Amino acid sequence: MPGNKYQERRFFDNLGPFSLKQIANHINASVYQNSQKLTDSQLKNIENEIFIENITTLKKASDRDISFIAHSKYVDEFFNTKAKACIANEKLALRAPQNIFVLVADSPKLAYAQILRLFYSSDEKNNKFHTGSYYLDPSSKLGKDVKIGYGSYIGKNVVIGDNVQIHPNTYIGDKVIIGDNSIIYNSVSIINAIIGEEVTIHSGVRIGQDGFGYVTEKGIHNKVLQIGRVIIGDQVEIGANSTIDRGSLGDTVIGDMCKLDNLVQIGHNVILGKGCIVVAQVGISGSTIVGDYAVLGGQVGIADNLHIGDFVQIAAKSGVMKDVSAKEIVAGSPAQPIKKFWKQTAILQKLSNRS
Repeated sequence: MPGNKYQERRFFDNLGPFSLKQIANHINASVYQNSQKLTDSQLKNIENEIFIENITTLKKASDRDISFIAHSKYVDEFFNTKAKACIANEKLALRAPQNIFVLVADSPKLAYAQILRLFYSSDEKNNKFHTGSYYLDPSSKLGKDVKIGYGSYIGKNVVIGDNVQIHPNTYIGDKVIIGDNSIIYNSVSIINAIIGEEVTIHSGVRIGQDGFGYVTEKGIHNKVLQIGRVIIGDQVEIGANSTIDRGSLGDTVIGDMCKLDNLVQIGHNVILGKGCIVVAQVGISGSTIVGDYAVLGGQVGIADNLHIGDFVQIAAKSGVMKDVSAKEIVAGSPAQPIKKFWKQTAILQKLSNRS
């Protein structure tokens, strides 16, 4: 392991320190100390005295840091932390160690995410990678302040919006459209696709390639031409080395605000609704429709031509072989309602204990 000479945050610049009041205002939190909620005048009195330099874990925190607790299993660490301040719920604020400042927020996890961005600006919007030595076809149109990295290729009749970043060694095929403020990281290939605004596509992603379609006749696998597109909505994030096949006749669609983890496979003509969460190594077979805000756990496999309803939750490693109704929670392979899955698991455990 690297020694202490390597800075823990060498890849991200710390923008602190911030006053305790600045941080509380940033996350719209109430501040407690010694089981008492501080008034606005009390906060103002210490505004120029209490400064926080960093955000870190409960174990690592010093009296210059802020930390957070979002799960009861870390209560012991909370009671023993040396942090100057901590994000927590009101129940813990009333039991907190002496002198620690507790910032009470409706969602400690969300507050943690907000403070992290306060202290560490994301390089995504202000990346200073070197541009130049790329190929841009003369027929393509670039918006304002587009950055294109070394070794990238932009094909014919491509339209790229304002403030787009295309990192090195990325391939953008003919007629692709990329919306404003999108970020395409290195070694990505995009063909036959229309990309929305504020989309983040991580390294190694492949979008718009051939779907997996064959007709077998007399022992011969005959290729079915795939002539559809990939349509990606706004504020979508696609994790590293994920693949999204273009449609066969219709389109493959990824709805607004969907978040795909690394190593996700989306088959041709799949439609993801708004705000879906798709965790690593999920595979969705062709022509399956997934409703809004569905959550697919790691290594879930979904058969083709199914309908997965809105707000469905599918547990990790499940194999989905039939439609799932809206708001249902399923687990297992084949997937079934989660209470039924738990019951079967308990019965099997009892049977195995008898042998």
